[in-house]
Amino acid sequence: MTNQLNCSPRIVCLSHDSIDMLIHLGMAHTVVGRPSGERRTDVRHAVPIGGYGSIRPEKIVSLQPDVVIAYSGFQTGLTGDLIDAGISVLTLSHRSINEIFQSLRLLGRLTDASERAARVIEEMCIHLKFFEERVAPLKKVRVYFEEWDDPMVVAPKWVSEMIHYAGGVDVFSDVSENSQFAKRTIAVADVMAANPEVIVASWCGKPVQIEAIRQRAGFADVPAVVEERVFEVAGALFLQPGPAILKGISDLYNLLHSDASVIRHA
Repeated sequence: MTNQLNCSPRIVCLSHDSIDMLIHLGMAHTVVGRPSGERRTDVRHAVPIGGYGSIRPEKIVSLQPDVVIAYSGFQTGLTGDLIDAGISVLTLSHRSINEIFQSLRLLGRLTDASERAARVIEEMCIHLKFFEERVAPLKKVRVYFEEWDDPMVVAPKWVSEMIHYAGGVDVFSDVSENSQFAKRTIAVADVMAANPEVIVASWCGKPVQIEAIRQRAGFADVPAVVEERVFEVAGALFLQPGPAILKGISDLYNLLHSDASVIRHA
């Protein structure tokens, strides 16, 4: 360990959401290791460490990080190896917008940027209030958000909340409460019964096959399919829970209310 945590710590991020948060905290310079798929110019200086399932602990150890930031329990084997190697690991598990705020506060304390974290959270709250007020008079659109196709998996809780702020109703909001991916699976019959007016999909890093969704047995009479309102959205704005969700909400608003005046994200 070469640095003190309160003096520009050396951070390796195992997921994109923590990078998004550190960038918004003005702490991109602290990131010395990043997932290989990370494209933001703010962390171009950081060393690519591989993608999910391909990261080797010795690669991270060689970067001499003060702390590694992980997300959820997807990489418990890797984080366990890092701890055994004497590396400090902070595992975040934010599943809602309020929990995103909690993680921002935590990273603010870690990087001595608590005041900046408070400002980022305040700005996010102002935007969320704006969205909520803007959609209040509009007809709420019934939305099914698909995170994976086989098996069919619905959106996590923060995406369900994004749908609300965009002026929609998540038809599977009760299922989205489950933090575990495997417990958010549904069947074709569930979608048929829910009768969504819009289907939105982002398949965890692989391209969405819109036509494949439309051609599913039983989907022919689903309003979203009948009206040709099946859309792919950017995973970086929906499946990486951080400040970037504001742009995701704006984009989703434009999809749901194409006949209404457009919200422009500041």
